[in-house]
Amino acid sequence: MIYRKQNRGNRAEPMPKKQFQRICKALKRKGVTVWMGEAADQICRAQGAETFTLNENTVVFRNKPSRSVVFEELIHLWQYSSNRCDGTKLSHIKCEIEAKEKVLRCAKSYELTPMDIEITKMALQQDYIDLQMYYEGGA
Repeated sequence: MIYRKQNRGNRAEPMPKKQFQRICKALKRKGVTVWMGEAADQICRAQGAETFTLNENTVVFRNKPSRSVVFEELIHLWQYSSNRCDGTKLSHIKCEIEAKEKVLRCAKSYELTPMDIEITKMALQQDYIDLQMYYEGGA
């Protein structure tokens, strides 16, 4: 499971509803299960996550996700489908870093807000700390 940790600070504005609906419809056409609603919000809260991807076929979105979160989960779906994530802690951390770096590289085309960018940068910094701790034997 790959998940974006819950942001304790400010929250980025939600992705426009129509854009989010189009993305969800496209995912469903490809056979991806998209969980949303109160149950999904509860699962995300219990995991301490904003959203998460269970595997190449299942993604869980909390209510009104931001653009950066949605695009990051799309990258995680691709990572699972291309066997980039093998379920280990190291793989999870590397996939998080790879996804956030891509989201930041594509910030303009994804039309990320300044808050989206700032939150993603902060989360990426934490992922680098997690990676360092892993290599030092602390994770």
